[in-house]
Amino acid sequence: LRVTRSGPARRPGAPSRVRGVFSPHCNFRLCVWCACRCTYAQEICASTAMIHQFFTAGKTVPIARGGGYNQAVMTSMAERVGKGDWLHIFPEGRVSKDGELGRLKWGLGKLLCDVEAMGGVPPVVLPFWHSGMEQVKPYGVGVLYPWKHVHITVGEPVDFSDLVGRCRKCADDKQREDLFKSMVARVEKSMRETRSKNIEEREVA
Repeated sequence: LRVTRSGPARRPGAPSRVRGVFSPHCNFRLCVWCACRCTYAQEICASTAMIHQFFTAGKTVPIARGGGYNQAVMTSMAERVGKGDWLHIFPEGRVSKDGELGRLKWGLGKLLCDVEAMGGVPPVVLPFWHSGMEQVKPYGVGVLYPWKHVHITVGEPVDFSDLVGRCRKCADDKQREDLFKSMVARVEKSMRETRSKNIEEREVA
């Protein structure tokens, strides 16, 4: 079971990059559900019936911008993860124009607690950071530039065992949100460490 979280989603091709890196290790049934969550997520992934079918065929699900972490698709993805499917999440909920890591959303915390409440096996949360896509397709430019150096660094799995155990002990929404914040803070720390490693690796690659 895996939940992957990548660095800033800078291009629409991000789901394909996830499959390109990890697909040798899984089959299509399990790999990879991608939560399409950027500035205009639903407008991009489900603007028309045909576009919605296209993204769904690629196992990408749209998340409503501003819909919060209680929207139905989050519960649906928790059920998928609880059954052993792989979910990839764009942590900021938007497209990054400068490649910097912005504020992370709380959806991962909600998903981990939902999986625990359903009795599923806690998923492995694996951060990774990619750089160089801004050279392949600069932001706002509709042209691809091949033969550029794209570097991907996979971080260490993030341990949530101590935090997940608190999911059912939350008495109200504030306690749940505080727990989600703690989970996201742990992810952010891991992603920044992975980003630093990515920069070091690029310099010697």
